Amino acid sequence: ILTSCYLHIIIDLFTRGRGLMLFWPLTTTRFHAPLTAFRGVPWSDSLTNPRYLQMLFEDSCFAVIVIILVAVMRKIQSRYSS
Repeated sequence: ILTSCYLHIIIDLFTRGRGLMLFWPLTTTRFHAPLTAFRGVPWSDSLTNPRYLQMLFEDSCFAVIVIILVAVMRKIQSRYSS
């Protein structure tokens, strides 16, 4: 669960938008990554809008990449622990 929380923070950092308050409540400054990998949720669009569907596609691709990386890491770990 903790990994999911950290991954969510990293995803928010690379999402186009207002930025992320990394050090709240110490400061309300919002930080942005130099490159954005995600469009963010188009809140004002309907669920069938192409921008919303594109965002779902991009997020799904990211999830698949994470799942593949975890599977590869587990395989490598099991190879060295045997």
